[in-house]
Amino acid sequence: MRLTITPLDPSMHNRRAFSCGSSSIDTYFHEVAAQASKQLHAQTYVLTDTDDHSALRTVLGFYTLTPHEYRDEEMDSTTARALKLKNLRRIPAILLGQLGVTVDWQHRRLGPMLLEHAFRKALFASCCVGGALLVTDPIDDAARSFYRRFEFQELAGGSRLYLAMKTLAKLYPDVVAAAKSSVA
Repeated sequence: MRLTITPLDPSMHNRRAFSCGSSSIDTYFHEVAAQASKQLHAQTYVLTDTDDHSALRTVLGFYTLTPHEYRDEEMDSTTARALKLKNLRRIPAILLGQLGVTVDWQHRRLGPMLLEHAFRKALFASCCVGGALLVTDPIDDAARSFYRRFEFQELAGGSRLYLAMKTLAKLYPDVVAAAKSSVA
């Protein structure tokens, strides 16, 4: 088995067979992900087995990234000061909108694999166009605990979690270097 993460391609990836146990995440993946990617509203990445030679590859997991922003007044002043984001008016961010692993493959470290890939993609995008934060909205306490294991912090006054891009830049200097040296 050789696992790979690539952008969602409806002509290659079997979306219908995917089920992670959360109806909202499953519905998004089945009904919205391909259209959102096609319209450039969001980008979905899927984890598949490259040894799967069926007409449509089985999707073992996926995540979605999309641009996002905060207004200065939406972020509590303590967090804004700590992140040096005060008085920006609009704070650029990337939203990790969805992340799911199919039920049969849960608890096999695929979630962390997808999350690391998301970290690297979000950081690369932030280096190219700006983005101070990676944010997510956990769907339940289990998801919140998962993200907290990876240093996500709570934004005051809500259920949203964030991770500063500065933190990711320290973890992945190779991504920063690649983004700075890339040409379109």
